[in-house]
Amino acid sequence: MKSYNFVLVSLLVFAISCSDNLSLVNGDTPLCEEEMLYQFVEAQTVLGDKIEIPYTVDNLRKALELLPPETKSAITEEDFSPTHYYVRFSPENIMELDLLKNLSPRIILSEVPLDREVKTGGIYYHDPSLPAERPTYQYATISIKRWEELDTLSVKHEILLKAFMPDYNDIPDTKSESKGFELRPELEELLRAAYKMTGHTYEESGATKGNPWYPSGYIKSYDNFAGMVPVPNVRVRVSRFLTVHETLTNDNGYFYFDSFNNSVTYKVIWESPDWDIRYGLVGQATYDGPTLNGSPWNLNIPANQTGSTHMAAMHRAANKVFWGFNNGVSWPNYSRKMKMSYMESTLENGTVGGSFTPVTGGGTAPDIQIAGYDAVGARNVSRVFSSTCHELGHATHYTNSSSYNSSSDVVKESWARFYQYYITLKEYTDLGYASSLFHYNVAGLMIPDSDYNFQVLATGSSTPVFIDLYDDYNQFSYYNNPEIPNDVISGFPPSEIESVVFSHYSMMGIEYALRDYAEAHPGNVYNMTTQTVFDIFKLYY
Repeated sequence: MKSYNFVLVSLLVFAISCSDNLSLVNGDTPLCEEEMLYQFVEAQTVLGDKIEIPYTVDNLRKALELLPPETKSAITEEDFSPTHYYVRFSPENIMELDLLKNLSPRIILSEVPLDREVKTGGIYYHDPSLPAERPTYQYATISIKRWEELDTLSVKHEILLKAFMPDYNDIPDTKSESKGFELRPELEELLRAAYKMTGHTYEESGATKGNPWYPSGYIKSYDNFAGMVPVPNVRVRVSRFLTVHETLTNDNGYFYFDSFNNSVTYKVIWESPDWDIRYGLVGQATYDGPTLNGSPWNLNIPANQTGSTHMAAMHRAANKVFWGFNNGVSWPNYSRKMKMSYMESTLENGTVGGSFTPVTGGGTAPDIQIAGYDAVGARNVSRVFSSTCHELGHATHYTNSSSYNSSSDVVKESWARFYQYYITLKEYTDLGYASSLFHYNVAGLMIPDSDYNFQVLATGSSTPVFIDLYDDYNQFSYYNNPEIPNDVISGFPPSEIESVVFSHYSMMGIEYALRDYAEAHPGNVYNMTTQTVFDIFKLYY
């Protein structure tokens, strides 16, 4: 992976009026967003000073000595015995990292230490003391009860701190059993002293105390055709010391959390339950946000943040494939989370937009790599989206068809071209920008863009043969070239195209299966006959 040729620094200043803010969940009054300043770079996250955690058992023991005698006498060390461990895992390789990520119920892992300030936010972090090819340390807050269930975990680990957090539920996607938890007044006094001793403002326990607010906002990203578009089903994290909560954005890119009593730090993790995006071959891809108190985080990733807009496009493509309800077309069917790598570089001298590697089992390599650059420079966001769909098409073929390994290259690549075409068309149709994506004007004539539509006969294994079964455009009528198929078939269902492709390994086998379909369904609405099938396939083998 090549490093950045530049460091893009965006100093973002937010001064937003109340009218610009989101309405909060359950009809609560909108919060006024305070004027806020923070730094973000499209490079590695820069850490600042160590944070002294107030509610560690050691700090509570020290704070106990600061209390008045009558309060101190009402507290024993058993009253603040540890409820959670703050743990550092040291995975030796990707397989060990996958083991941590695939635990069920899952553990919220952070590549950035939870007890360190973030001086400058970035898009990935790797501990400088570790080799670049080795996964970075993973940090987590885990209840002692949960930890006892993980005592046979083979990944090397170290308990860094023992903490008293009786109101914290560390299992994601479950309801907290301690909602509305309240401490005895003496323990509240102890915690208040510990916060003061460590230089922090104490947040009282219980939803009715303090000044509760609901972290919320939206995640949107630039697209070169559609402008700012929502990023659905991406993981958003808020954290406060060792307390970490996560949620997924909805279809419109919005997210909401339960109440907090103090400031939180926002963060995007480029992953969802079915896939994970790495920055490079190893590191988790992220987008660090600000620390706010009482204010939503409305993120619009701008065009000049190339890596982030590219990773957002990869995420959007995966979301469309896995959750797009694509008329019966399948998605990658792994028994694990699929791994995609964003490469801040070119692939094969800038001639390839992405690559797919059939990885069995847990695997160490990413399933998919996507290039951020080509021979000319940074690729358009829409092309990154399209390339990701192409590689996801390969992954879908590989995981759903027993004939994949025996299939010819022309079958594999032509199917991936169709998948790329179909999912990309659906995304931009849903966004209302299909015409912008697929057509350009030549001498007054609207011609489909071959970079997306692939409607000119390819010289290699990538052909538009399966696109020709579905679309209503006959490229022969435009080019009048005998080397281009006369395509009069249209509207053949994508699920039927998938079924016949996944059941055969050669173009001849697929052609004869389609001829059999035509004979069994005379007068079908797709204009499919043995002759029209032959007219499309005769040039491809």
